[in-house]
Amino acid sequence: MNVFIVEDDNWDNYALISKYISKNYLSDNTRIHHIYGKHLPHVSKIIFDNDFDIYRRTIDDKEPKKSYYEIIKNMNICIIFHNFIEYTTSTSFIMKVCEENKIPYIIISEHTRMCFLNGETYEGKIKGAFKKAATYEIFKKFKGVDDSEEFNNINNKVSKEKKSLNEIIKIINNSYEKIQIHRNNKSIILIDPI
Repeated sequence: MNVFIVEDDNWDNYALISKYISKNYLSDNTRIHHIYGKHLPHVSKIIFDNDFDIYRRTIDDKEPKKSYYEIIKNMNICIIFHNFIEYTTSTSFIMKVCEENKIPYIIISEHTRMCFLNGETYEGKIKGAFKKAATYEIFKKFKGVDDSEEFNNINNKVSKEKKSLNEIIKIINNSYEKIQIHRNNKSIILIDPI
C-alpha cells in the first residue's frame, strides 16, 4: 500500500505523527512517500523506527502542482497532518486533488481527538478510519493539472536574487576586512617594551 504523508508548514507535533505512523495503524507492506523539506528528518526517523519503507520525493520549483499530481496519482491513501490554520498551501492543495480524484485521505489535527476521512468527521476510532480508507477503490482516471491561480504559491520558497561571482568575492573580502579590524581593535597592545 502506498501512503503519502504531508504536514502543515508550521507543524511541530512529531509525537502525534509517531503515534499514527506505526504498525498499530498501518500494515507491514506500507510504502510511505514524503517530500523533501524541513519535516523529512523527523518523519524519516519515525518511519525507520517502525520498519516501513520510505520514498523521498522532490517537488519541481517551476511546476509544483504537476509534481504533487505525479506523486498523488499513485497513492492508496494520503495522510495529512493539518491544523486548519494554513490555507492555499500544499496540504490544502493535496486535499483538493484527493477529493477531485476520489483518493481517500485522512486529516489528523492537534485540535481534536477525531480524524477526518475524505473531509468529513469520522465518528469512530482513527484506526477504523485507516481500515476504511484502505478498502476504497482507487479512481483510475486521474484528472489533469489544475490551472487555477488559487494554489500558485504552494511551494512557499523564498527566492533570492542571484549574485555574480565578482559580487560574492567583494562581499567575502569586506567580511574578512571587518573581522580583521575587529581583531585588531580587541587585541592586547604592548605598552611598555622591555
